[in-house]
Amino acid sequence: WNHACNLRIGLLGGWRDRPLTPSHLTPDEQYTHVSLWCLWGSPMIIGTPIERLDPFTLSLLSNDEVIEVNQDPLGKQGRRIEAAGGEAVVKPLEDGSKAVGLFNPTDAPSAVTVRWGDLGLSGPQKVRDLWRQRDLGVHADGFSTEVRPHGVVLVRLVPAPARKKADTPRNSANQSASLMSPGLIEQRSISEPGRVGPAERGDTPRLGVPSSTRATRPCWCGRRACKAAPDCRPSSIRGPITSCRSPCSCPARRPSATAAEMAAVAVLCAHGPAPAAIGQDRADDAQMVLVPAGAFTMGSPGKALDEDAAERPVHQVSLPAFYIDKHEVTNARYARFLNAVRQTEHEAGHEYVGLDAYLQLERVGGQWQAKKGKGRFPMGNVTWYGAAAYARWAGKRLPTEAEWEKAARGDDARKFPWGNTMEFGKFRLGIDRLSPVGKLPAGASPYGCLNMADNVWEWTSSRFKPYPYVAADGREDPRFDERRVARGGSWSGEPYIAHASYRLRPCPSFRHYYLGFRCAKSAP
Repeated sequence: WNHACNLRIGLLGGWRDRPLTPSHLTPDEQYTHVSLWCLWGSPMIIGTPIERLDPFTLSLLSNDEVIEVNQDPLGKQGRRIEAAGGEAVVKPLEDGSKAVGLFNPTDAPSAVTVRWGDLGLSGPQKVRDLWRQRDLGVHADGFSTEVRPHGVVLVRLVPAPARKKADTPRNSANQSASLMSPGLIEQRSISEPGRVGPAERGDTPRLGVPSSTRATRPCWCGRRACKAAPDCRPSSIRGPITSCRSPCSCPARRPSATAAEMAAVAVLCAHGPAPAAIGQDRADDAQMVLVPAGAFTMGSPGKALDEDAAERPVHQVSLPAFYIDKHEVTNARYARFLNAVRQTEHEAGHEYVGLDAYLQLERVGGQWQAKKGKGRFPMGNVTWYGAAAYARWAGKRLPTEAEWEKAARGDDARKFPWGNTMEFGKFRLGIDRLSPVGKLPAGASPYGCLNMADNVWEWTSSRFKPYPYVAADGREDPRFDERRVARGGSWSGEPYIAHASYRLRPCPSFRHYYLGFRCAKSAP
């Protein structure tokens, strides 16, 4: 039993009169830390206030594919092997596959390479990135990837099926995968300056998605029980979803679809068939502001202490005109939605909200209502599915992350909604309580949106993918249960994540008191 002591992540200290302080490890070092514990089969023990875990730390502790390596029934400890450009640890797993960590102990990016022969393997191997939960293709005789300083790329190797003689493996060790970021939530820790965390923080680690559910993912229409032809499954859609027999009537997938159209599809499919009662009144009466058409600057250089590598490169994005809610959706409005649809999850099994102590709603006489004094507070503890379902009910959609960022920073490339300097009188971050929506009007964005740097993180329709932002590259595709981008910081975070280009990357099924949303719709 290889006991390597407690994980040094999250908030540490707190003994007697010592204050709680963030881990001194950088986000990349925390990825390395957890990866080593999993490969060594060490007990995953943490000593930190669970109720105060930030999204980055949560992602480190809840990536199901990474945890499976630690919990593998074979119980074999990993061993060091030869690796050009760095170090590597390989761990055999019960199903015959191998988990391999490629580590870079230096202070500069390095290409790390392992050969199948050094791992006791022969023949082509399928490679899967476990932190990003992304397949990296079939590699013939080895694998090479660029690894960040003090960072790791953690992969799983599975023998590839035999190929015909005319076929050749798609990759070899000489064809490297560029994986500068190991994580899947955000590359900066909310608990420490420099970045938020592991969601992919590029792609982010998955939160709360048991491996046993992967084989039963719902079809694009959002229905797990849909009796559709094979081309309606998320992994094999090739064209219009005409064969899907779900009553939600999924629209055709067109290469020319705009970001707004794809976001609307995401909203439609996330909810599934609409209860008849919804049609009575879909308007939520929320005030919206117009964001005019045109180009804006998206992203940041990613070099300052408060900037993340996932925010670069800086690039120009042109958008059509759209409307976006002036305020975040409130508890009172969300209660009205729940009373209309009469359900807290749809038939695909995705819950809308967390029915726990963090929910600021209660049922009285069979009807949902905001708890006393909480009606004007932003709705939190809501999943991406719950946010998308509300938007559909309201006749709207979730904003794309490009739309959200433009609404927050305008077209003059400002860093914060109000300007280029951090002014604490214009936002409330790191303060241990929420505020009613609309507070601190001095912190308004150029178009009049409020609370875009505090209160709660806000879901967008977009899957997390590296920049530059291109709506047609699949990031607005609703078919995948992959991490979605959330924007805007929260009351429980740190000031350094208040800038408008910061990207959080939670799993769509994740919900917490600091995670809410606002809606958008295309302008006529």
